[in-house]
Amino acid sequence: MAFAELFDLKRPTLGAYEEGRSLPKLETVIKIAHHFGISIDKLLTEEVTVNQLSKFDDLLLMGESIPLKKDKILYLPADKILSYCQTPDKKMFKSGLSKIEFPFVSISNGMAFQLHEPLGSYKAGDILIAMYTAKPKFEHPTIGVTTENIVLLTEQPEDLKIYKEYWVLESVFKPTISDIQSSSLSLEDRVLKLEQEIKKILK
Repeated sequence: MAFAELFDLKRPTLGAYEEGRSLPKLETVIKIAHHFGISIDKLLTEEVTVNQLSKFDDLLLMGESIPLKKDKILYLPADKILSYCQTPDKKMFKSGLSKIEFPFVSISNGMAFQLHEPLGSYKAGDILIAMYTAKPKFEHPTIGVTTENIVLLTEQPEDLKIYKEYWVLESVFKPTISDIQSSSLSLEDRVLKLEQEIKKILK
């Protein structure tokens, strides 16, 4: 019942999901994935029961140890997104970026985009964790990189030529301390503060 209330679902609707009689809307899938720190891909392709999710949430609330999957991935701060889009040599640009660990994130070729402005339902400052793909299928929300900005794609665009890169959205983190987004802080300080905040959450 708490699970249904958490995601604003009616009990019969949740029962239909559990029994396989109905599938949740994409918006609901994204909310569940973000709340539990599970990649959208894992939530859609692996067997994860409501009971498992409830137990997982209980462990987080009780502060008990839970197995973490972590990889260091590239961190693209908000004030660098437009420069990244406008730079032809993306490989060179990436070589100058710092890397950061996020809990429950274990992906290869990953990058964390900190939004400089709202994107879809996400707010400025939110951090979108995404995996690079050379051949997007648009089965999941995908970040498209143009020469001017980034775009959130939920279906295949009419003109593929305007996009220089594609990144499949895996998870989203929301900074909980406002000064992470402060332009007066250096990149290293912002990454350090973000790492410290994540460690506090896991203690």
